[in-house]
This record gives sequence, C-alpha cells and structure tokens, in this order.
Amino acid sequence: MGYAERDADGDYVVRFEPAMAAIAADDVVAATTAMNAAVEAVARRDFRQYQWTYKRFTIRPPGSGEESPYERRRRKPR
Repeated sequence: MGYAERDADGDYVVRFEPAMAAIAADDVVAATTAMNAAVEAVARRDFRQYQWTYKRFTIRPPGSGEESPYERRRRKPR
C-alpha cells in the first residue's frame, strides 16, 4: 500500500508498506474489509494528514433530484 505523508519541513514523503494478505481474498467482503482497515490504520497515524473530503460524487445524474453535497449554498439577499 502506498501513501504520501507531509513531513515537518512541509515536504512530502511517499511511503510503501506491504498489503495485508486478506486484500487478495476471493471473498469481496473480506478483501474490502482488509483494504478499509489498511486505510484506517494510515489515517490513525496522524488524523491531520488524512484527506477527509473527496469530491468524487459532485456530479449527480440528471433528474436524480439530489443536490451536490459540495455545492456552496448562497445566502438569500436581505
């Protein structure tokens, strides 16, 4: 598994660690659980380093009726 970490000087260090064997499991649930546990372990090293927002789903399908969770809401003029 690879991830980047910001060091004390503000530079980034790319780190690689062996993946858990369970990530290669034939059972999708077991593999996904192992992958999520690995990501969680990296995030727990230093919560400030983890990217807590990921704007993957900003575009909603036409006609879905769903609003983007990342869209800024404008205040109504007074």
